[in-house]
Amino acid sequence: MLRRGNSHEPLGSTAEPQADRQPSSARPHRSRVNTIIDLAVSMSFILGLLWLSFFYQLKVNVPPVEASPFDRRSMYFSVVQPEPGVLWAVGSAGRIIRSEDAGKNWKIQATKTNEVLEAIVSWNGNDAVAAGDNGTILRTADGGAHWGKIDVEMRPEAKLILAGVVLPQTGRALLVGEFGTILASDDRGLTWRHTYPQEDVAWHTVSVGPDGRIWVVGEFGRVVVSDDGGNSWTKLTSPAEATLTSIAFTQSGEAVVAGLSGAAFRSADKGMTWQAIHLPGSEHVFALAAVDDAVMAFGGEGGVYRLAPSAGAWTRETVRPAIQGFVVSVIAEKTGLILAGSAVGELDNGTWRAFR
Repeated sequence: MLRRGNSHEPLGSTAEPQADRQPSSARPHRSRVNTIIDLAVSMSFILGLLWLSFFYQLKVNVPPVEASPFDRRSMYFSVVQPEPGVLWAVGSAGRIIRSEDAGKNWKIQATKTNEVLEAIVSWNGNDAVAAGDNGTILRTADGGAHWGKIDVEMRPEAKLILAGVVLPQTGRALLVGEFGTILASDDRGLTWRHTYPQEDVAWHTVSVGPDGRIWVVGEFGRVVVSDDGGNSWTKLTSPAEATLTSIAFTQSGEAVVAGLSGAAFRSADKGMTWQAIHLPGSEHVFALAAVDDAVMAFGGEGGVYRLAPSAGAWTRETVRPAIQGFVVSVIAEKTGLILAGSAVGELDNGTWRAFR
């Protein structure tokens, strides 16, 4: 009997169709070959990527983040204006900043020091000296593009240089600081020499009076003056026991000194006698400035006071917004006062604007 639909096969036959008659091992062998080929292709691809990554490094251009001259930690202890529109300020962590557009824009200058810088003096827009803690003295002759350290033989106990000035008559620079330090330079900061004997007193500021006389004030109410450009010094009768931090002169030649706990005094006879004019509230004074024929005092808590000609007391100025923090350095210019301390900014007709 024949099976229906398969006339060529006998009934009961188990033969497979002709197309499927292959050795039993044919299909498994082909699968291994395909797997090996796939692995080889994958390995070639991976090796190619590794080769590319080795010879062609992936580069991502991330623009550098420029530090701000006025971040929260920055404090500035001295500011100068050597030329119209040019400003320098020095302060914490070796920071020196410069503006060439009257404070609108500032740039940080490289100093290679982390010492606190307390003072800066300048002869012009190129030549300047910055000084501060641990006897650090830096000098530039190219507007601050490069600052180089100047080696000075400091007294063993003296660590701080606190203030400086350039004498307009001769160009001599003076720096003052701890243990009676008064240093003089006649070559724009290249070399320095001591002009005052060692003494246990810290001088806080040095200034030139309208008659060319040089005044230095400091701890224990001490005041010394020089009539020969800083070569020799004369001690004046001390007006107080409190530390004096600043001095200013009116147009009439009257000297005004001030310091800690609101201590302030005036002298109309070149320091021979003094009249007490203490500030209200015993606020520390770290800076004085002559404005017209008045004297402005800047307190350690943001207070601003005015001593008018012939007035017997200070009056507090209204400043908006209020100055936050202390002021330690002031320079006067036509558009107002430039202040340095907790911030650097401009005070003009009672309006305070911190530089940013």
